[in-house]
Amino acid sequence: MVNATLYMTKTGCHWRMLQHNFPPNPTIWSFFRCAKATGLWGSVLTELIKKSE
Repeated sequence: MVNATLYMTKTGCHWRMLQHNFPPNPTIWSFFRCAKATGLWGSVLTELIKKSE
């Protein structure tokens, strides 16, 4: 789900236009919304940045 969310933000596509190999868009949207509200999404991005350095 992280990959689908990153794909969506990188390409700028709409939630409903995600590729078919990702989970259904309501699932991805729900994950992103909950992860952002709880602060998990910020932590995920921070860790990804650390690993890329």
